[in-house]
Amino acid sequence: MRRSSAGWSFPLYQGGSEYAKIRQSKEMTGQKRLSLEAVRKLARATVVQAWSAVTATRSQVDSVQAQVNAAEFAVESVRREFGAGQHSTLELLTVQQELLNTRMRASALVMLSGIE
Repeated sequence: MRRSSAGWSFPLYQGGSEYAKIRQSKEMTGQKRLSLEAVRKLARATVVQAWSAVTATRSQVDSVQAQVNAAEFAVESVRREFGAGQHSTLELLTVQQELLNTRMRASALVMLSGIE
């Protein structure tokens, strides 16, 4: 008669090391999730802030362009009235200087912002 036997060997007490490793892995996973969420929130806030800056700059460009249009209209009006004798040369030169200053501000803003 032949006898065969099989045996298993496993420790009855592991000292909790396996469970500690599992808990440690779960904790690290949780920390990585929290870190990832913090990075996502930061990225989202950065995008919102950048978009707000773009829209604010566009508004500034539109405002300065409206100022340029108003200054051009003022120059044309004073030029016509100058021809009719209602304004002096100094007044004409003053509104032309204001137009030039406004155009320079508009150009500087467009150049610095990169928005046309």
